[in-house]
Amino acid sequence: MVHSASAGSVPGPDDVARAHGGADPRVLACAQVVSPLVPRLDPAAVDDIEGIADAVRERAGDVVARVLRRHGARHGAIGDLLEEEYGKAAHAATIAVTSWICGDAGGGRSAGRSAWQLFGRLAAREDVPLVETTKRCLRWRDAALDVAAEESRRLGSPPVALAHVSAMLRRSCDVTMVRLSEAFGVERERLRGELAEWEEKLSFQVSHDALTGLATREAVLARSEEALARARRHPESVAVLLVDLDDFKDVNELLGHSAGDELLRSVGERLRAAVPVGAALGRLGADGFVVLLEDLPAGQFRRDATPARDAADAVACAVLDALREPFSTALAAHGPVAVTASIGVAVGRSLSAEAMLRDADVAMRHAKASGKDRSVVFAAEAKWAARSRREQDLELRRVLQVGDLYLVYQPTFDLTDMAVTGVEALLRWKHPARGLVMPDEFVPQLEQSGLINAVGRWVLREACSQGAAWHTAGRCVPISVNVSARQLDDDSFVDDVRAVLSDTELPAELLTLEITETAIVEDAERSARRLGAVRSLGARVAVDDFGTGYSSLAHLQHFPVDELKIDRSFVSGMLRGREAGVLVHTLVQLGQALGIETLAEGIEDLAQLAHLRDEHCGGGQGFLFAEPLPAEEVEPFFARWSGVPGEARVPLGAGTRRTR
Repeated sequence: MVHSASAGSVPGPDDVARAHGGADPRVLACAQVVSPLVPRLDPAAVDDIEGIADAVRERAGDVVARVLRRHGARHGAIGDLLEEEYGKAAHAATIAVTSWICGDAGGGRSAGRSAWQLFGRLAAREDVPLVETTKRCLRWRDAALDVAAEESRRLGSPPVALAHVSAMLRRSCDVTMVRLSEAFGVERERLRGELAEWEEKLSFQVSHDALTGLATREAVLARSEEALARARRHPESVAVLLVDLDDFKDVNELLGHSAGDELLRSVGERLRAAVPVGAALGRLGADGFVVLLEDLPAGQFRRDATPARDAADAVACAVLDALREPFSTALAAHGPVAVTASIGVAVGRSLSAEAMLRDADVAMRHAKASGKDRSVVFAAEAKWAARSRREQDLELRRVLQVGDLYLVYQPTFDLTDMAVTGVEALLRWKHPARGLVMPDEFVPQLEQSGLINAVGRWVLREACSQGAAWHTAGRCVPISVNVSARQLDDDSFVDDVRAVLSDTELPAELLTLEITETAIVEDAERSARRLGAVRSLGARVAVDDFGTGYSSLAHLQHFPVDELKIDRSFVSGMLRGREAGVLVHTLVQLGQALGIETLAEGIEDLAQLAHLRDEHCGGGQGFLFAEPLPAEEVEPFFARWSGVPGEARVPLGAGTRRTR
């Protein structure tokens, strides 16, 4: 703890000697700090002063022990490791001041600098109150004064020598306090610099994606809000592009997630190069990116967004072109990887960045539904359609609980003798506001949402329960139930059929499951296996809408099929065009060759019936015979049926449409 007459550097012995005409520097050093109350220093006492200083230096460890002992009862709040740091500082301070008193200014300066730095670092620590460091500095002074007094008595030194040593110790403590403050300031600035650096790093990490280095969704949204606020008079000068990679999950499944991550980084680099300078680019999630465009050209009229829309669409085209070039990745064992994207574009007329992003998402989904690898500019009509789908999806999730779904049954006939051969169960939705909703309006949405499995199980159980009730009443009515591709894909499908037949006690031979041609060929091997399991239960299998998909003769030979249902589009067109007529003829002949029954759907007039009879089509159904009937009207219809088409028909009810 080296001291000087000022807060500056400590003067060396030679400097002091020159300033006092070559006098002993130890005398002059002592003279610099002598209090007016201390008698004038006798040069003969210098040896006594140096003797006391040497003794105190030898007992530096004792000085430290006294400092720590004075805090021993209270150092729990500080901790053993910190007390050890304070001990190091007190030891360095003792060596510094005693070296200076003995005339070793160089050694004193070095030890003093170490002491200041130790005390300064301790003072700058946030977990240690500054007052604790100050207390220990003052208690070091008191401990050093006590040891100096003890050594003075032991050595028999004159009082003036002890007075001078004590004055130098006090002055050294004063200077140390100044130096401590300086070191504290330096350390605090260092910590502030480190804190600022960490805050900058943390801010970047919070606002940027760790994988690609692009801005996060929140960061882009914040900038979008600012852009919309700046462009309040011309909000169409702001646009958002939502870029979603097509079928990216296939990359992860085929190449692994490491290759997928590398590809995402490469996509981010391509996007940086493709978007205009100044555009904000961010990553939304697994395979989604967003581009914010500002200062797009405004239209001639306030509500004319065509120039901005064209400019945004041009950027989207540039992005698509950039991504179409195959990516070379070191982790792809099979060469370059091709990637495409679907892009939704929304021009900023929305009230918020979130709303604009939702609009872009609607447009992006439309791009995917339209074939992918393209961009679509958002239109208000698409927004309303998406909202309508969302509302209907919520309604469909509750229909089974509230009982808005019900079944109707359309009879089927043997076209040879016009005898009734069974019924087909058809699904209807009685909407509380819209009235009757036909399947083609809501079944596709059930498929997309995954609700079709639950609804399909309900339809199967409801139809089998009704068939069992008719059977118990003494009438054997074969019943056909439609099965979706999602149901057939479900591993529990066969178990569901088995359980329903067991629970309802419907004879299995009275149940026919109708599966569309396209559903069967999606996974031919699995379909054949599951349909075979259904037939092993005793139920029958029919291929619905046959002729509209991609089946081949080879498929039919391997599928366990009992019946082919000829699609209504061929029946309605067979008398108007040669192609439909030829196709109906071919399908009937195919069924006969394979030993499979054929049934024509959608027969609506006598001419169609006559033609199908001429072709030897086995069965049929349609409005010529009967509309779909409520369950309670099926038996009365059977009782009225005379075998003459049209005589037993129930008139179409109000709001009923000619559809299945």
